[in-house]
Amino acid sequence: AASETSFHNTVQALQSLKITSHELQQLWTLLACILHLGNLICEESEVSGCGLKPVHIVSPTMPLVELAPLLGLQTEHLLQSLTTQKLIIGDRKSLKTKILSVDDVR
Repeated sequence: AASETSFHNTVQALQSLKITSHELQQLWTLLACILHLGNLICEESEVSGCGLKPVHIVSPTMPLVELAPLLGLQTEHLLQSLTTQKLIIGDRKSLKTKILSVDDVR
């Protein structure tokens, strides 16, 4: 009951700041996305034959295909941003994509 009261007080405080119901809905969606991202599990997956062990992302609370659109992303782009890193090599400004391991992600 105390957390429910706190929630209602928070909503009232935001409304007193002239937050619209649409903005409030966006805020709750963003908060939910952050909580779901915090629940992601990183597992090793082996690429057959090459010895690479890139990270595999598991989402136990909400499928990534549902989470990505809430963030304004395509699922492939969300996965790519979670599992790869773009590197600029030297002064040449050449760009390299690094496939991240579980240790890199943590």
